[in-house]
Amino acid sequence: MGLEEILSRIESDTNREVEEILSSAERQAKSIVDEAKSKSVSIAQSYEKRAIEDAETHRKESISSATLESRIEYEKAVEEVERRYNEVLLEKIREFTASDDYLSFMIKRIQDSCFKLGENSVVYVLERDAPKLKSAKLPAEIKVDSIDPIGGFVATSGDGKLIIDGTFSQMLRKKKEEFARIIRNYVR
Repeated sequence: MGLEEILSRIESDTNREVEEILSSAERQAKSIVDEAKSKSVSIAQSYEKRAIEDAETHRKESISSATLESRIEYEKAVEEVERRYNEVLLEKIREFTASDDYLSFMIKRIQDSCFKLGENSVVYVLERDAPKLKSAKLPAEIKVDSIDPIGGFVATSGDGKLIIDGTFSQMLRKKKEEFARIIRNYVR
């Protein structure tokens, strides 16, 4: 075998090795690029999914926050209406207790209460109302007590077991509850 043949074989072997190395490198490079593309698609899909989930969470939080805020504003509005109603009602009661109709109202209510409670009833009234009611000759003992700053009376049976609360505070409380129920049912 001559030198040329040896050189030719070395060149041929070298070319073959170079081709194999280049082919292998090309396959590895293609594999690396394909893997990188696959990872980038996977990462992009993961980010897209997370962004969609985050957007949905943010949407739900915004709706929840707005709902809560609207409920708070609604409650404030209802409370304001109730407060105004109570102020007007209290003012009307004060006007009524200063009028001439107040005495006849009290006499009628006390008579009805005494009829329900029986003999020996005791009626507690404010000091300002006692002289007029005592002179009305009611079927009950009239006693002075600071039962309610607005007015009205508290009547008890002779044995003290039965009580009728005819105070304006009690009437006002009932009206407040009734009005609150009407308002809340109306706006729902």
